[in-house]
Amino acid sequence: MAFMLSLISPVEKIEEFSSVGEEEEYESMVMVVCEALQEAGFGFHMEGFGLNPWPVDVSYDLSSVMEQLPDLLGSLRNGEVGGINFYGQGIEADLSFSEDGDFFRIHCDPRVPLAITRQEERIEKGEFLSMAHELSEGFVEAARVVLPTLRVEILAENLPVH
Repeated sequence: MAFMLSLISPVEKIEEFSSVGEEEEYESMVMVVCEALQEAGFGFHMEGFGLNPWPVDVSYDLSSVMEQLPDLLGSLRNGEVGGINFYGQGIEADLSFSEDGDFFRIHCDPRVPLAITRQEERIEKGEFLSMAHELSEGFVEAARVVLPTLRVEILAENLPVH
């Protein structure tokens, strides 16, 4: 079982939400979008480290990933170690990403007991970057559908959606 992150669209018709504030900061906008996506029936899937699936949700855990993804990708692009911190109750863990040749090595450091069977994963750089791109594109497109009045260009400016 390999490391994976994905946004899952609801099976039913997606409801639009029109009452949204004028969020201008990326992190605040991500939180608003994730709450709306959770209410609209979207799901967030994560697996890795022998745990499939992780007990994650959209409003809290996807928000954590999307808030930290731009910094993670920037760090990796600069050859530095980057990370994602999960701080939701029950899955408190730090994931650290580092280069390892043509791969990224991901180390999981749980701060609470998690049912993981290993602490490291490796994923090809291209596969991870493609996954991050797909997650970002899906996130921005879902925000457009669910929150049509939201200024999604703020999201797109921070995420790899080109």
